[in-house]
Amino acid sequence: MQRLIDCSLCLFKLSLGTLSISMLMNTAGFAQDAPDSAVDRSDASSSHPQQTFTESTLASDLLLEEEIVIQSINAVPLDRSLEVTTADLLVQNSVDQNPDNGGEESDIEDELPELEQDRLSEPVVNAPQLRFGVGSATGDPTALRGLTRQPAVAALSDHLDSLKFSTYAGLNLGDNQDLLLEVQGGIELLGADLRYSFDPGFLPGVISVNLMSQQARSPSFAEGDRDVDLPNGNSIFVERLGGGVEYYQEVSPEFDFAVALNYQLISIRDGLFASKLQPKDADGNRLTLSNDGQDTLLTLNLIGLYDATDDQNFPTQVTRIRFGADQSIPVGDASIAYTRFSGSFSQFIPFRPFDRDGYPHVLILNVQTGTMLGDVPSYEAFNLGGESSVRGWRQGELATGQSFIQATAEYQFPLFDLTVLRRDVGFGGVVFVDYGNDLGSASEVEGNPGETRDKAGEGFGFGVGLQARSELGLTRLELGINDKGGNELVFTIGGRF
Repeated sequence: MQRLIDCSLCLFKLSLGTLSISMLMNTAGFAQDAPDSAVDRSDASSSHPQQTFTESTLASDLLLEEEIVIQSINAVPLDRSLEVTTADLLVQNSVDQNPDNGGEESDIEDELPELEQDRLSEPVVNAPQLRFGVGSATGDPTALRGLTRQPAVAALSDHLDSLKFSTYAGLNLGDNQDLLLEVQGGIELLGADLRYSFDPGFLPGVISVNLMSQQARSPSFAEGDRDVDLPNGNSIFVERLGGGVEYYQEVSPEFDFAVALNYQLISIRDGLFASKLQPKDADGNRLTLSNDGQDTLLTLNLIGLYDATDDQNFPTQVTRIRFGADQSIPVGDASIAYTRFSGSFSQFIPFRPFDRDGYPHVLILNVQTGTMLGDVPSYEAFNLGGESSVRGWRQGELATGQSFIQATAEYQFPLFDLTVLRRDVGFGGVVFVDYGNDLGSASEVEGNPGETRDKAGEGFGFGVGLQARSELGLTRLELGINDKGGNELVFTIGGRF
């Protein structure tokens, strides 16, 4: 008994010293790869980022009926993890106090109660860990609304993908809590998303709460053969201000889902930071369902993702199904009521006989579709055209409708390898064809932005591209030509599907 008490006192002194070192190290620099963020799903074998938190348990009594509850410290310095566990300290103490055992480890672990032995390898106290980077660290799938959050289908993107820059900063608060701030800015958009996530304990998933603000041009009011702006001649900007609460759960390694309640105050303005509301365009078409240019939108959103893939970074064999269901709840002057369904199916088919250094030829097939029932606000409609939709058309140029269907066939093949800046880069080629159709539903959208701007409603695009694969990720340069003779050259980072 006295020996166990001496061990606990020794551990308590070492804990204080280690905790001080941990706090200094984490203040000096951000920690290495905090468990995929309690935020983002970037690793092939990881589950949803918001679900992966560092284990943490608070110690209670130091001595209770001869049970010793000891905290272990997990300090993460700049480039490696230093973990001091209960077992390590007890074994070392035993060796120090028993020189006659020839330096062999004692069986002191056997003297611990069974409950405590189960926790020997668990780090239970964690210093806050700061991380930051370029791009987005938001997990997928997510049912919350925000500028960097991926919708169920590409046609639901609510902002033009103009030249932009994204960055994030996160803080792992310990005790299964995480805080993430993302900011995105560009020539025609500006937005921020603050998210707090925690493990409720009584549920198997993760609960997140966010506050968001975004100002951007919408694909619904852009492009087409005819420009229709505001009466003052300025472009139409859509401002969204709101937040939501989400529950996420990983059902299996391949299937995740998220459900959220989102509130948004949506305003039409004539620029970034503009204060005056704009209810109608230059032709007198309504831009909101309310008469003052500002709608209140309350929605219940569900999104699911089935993802069976061999490699998240450079997949070659994939079955991926993404689906979404959204139900608005009538509130405010606009009293918007709609039901929306959308879905996407992707299949990667590798041709192994043509492998080159482990990279096979791959045929990719993708189909996306969606429809809305009830009210169809123009800023919530489906938009076709662009890098993630029908290539060769600018974003939103092809169609804006109540319903849509989109299909893609793409063939990827390896070309050659180079060493660039001491990094191995594999180059590959791409040929593709895309097709999109609003199914004649343009006139069902409030204000009829598609027909007002003479959008085609149906069309296809085809082209070629060059891909580069490296440890930094995938980059793509693609030239698309549409069936009207137009063309688009697009450079993007990351996969399309």
